[in-house]
Amino acid sequence: AADAEEMMVDVVKVGALYPLTGPDAGWAGDPYIKAHMMAIEEINEAGGIECLGGAKLELVKGDTQGKAEAGNSEMERLVSEEGVVAVMGSALSGTTLPATEISEKWEVPYIVPNALDGTISGRGLQYVFQTVSTLQQWGADDVAWAKANGAQSAVISVPNITFGAEVEETW
Repeated sequence: AADAEEMMVDVVKVGALYPLTGPDAGWAGDPYIKAHMMAIEEINEAGGIECLGGAKLELVKGDTQGKAEAGNSEMERLVSEEGVVAVMGSALSGTTLPATEISEKWEVPYIVPNALDGTISGRGLQYVFQTVSTLQQWGADDVAWAKANGAQSAVISVPNITFGAEVEETW
C-alpha cells in the first residue's frame, strides 16, 4: 500500500473544455468557465481537498472554438500534456460527442453538465457522465404532453444559434 505521504499533492488539475472564442463563446463558454471558477475558488478557500492534504484545484481551460476538430485537439492537450484528472464541458453537443471518444481512450472522466444530445451518454462509454436531461427526453416529454392535451400537430421554434440547430435536428 502506498504511504500517506506519497498520496499528497499540491495541485489537482481539472479541465474545462468550452468555446472560449467564436460565435458561441458568450453563451456557451464564458458563463460556464465563471461557474466552474466560482466552485473551485470556494473549495480552495475552504481548505482544498482534505484527503489529499489540502491540495488546491486548478482549472485548465481548453477552447473548442465551437468546432469538433479544435475540441478534439484541446481534449488531447488537456489529458496528455496538462495532466488533468477530469474534464468538464463542453456545452455544444457537436464538440462534446467527438471529445468523448478521446476521454474514453485516455480513461479520463468527462463530466458533461450542459451538452444535451442523449447520444453523448447513450453509447455506454465508461468515462462519460452526462449530468443533464437530454434533448431526446425533452422531445418525448413535449410530445406526450401535447398528445395528452389533444394536439394533432405542433410547431417548434428554435433560436438561430448552435443550440437551436441541435434542438431542431434532435427533435
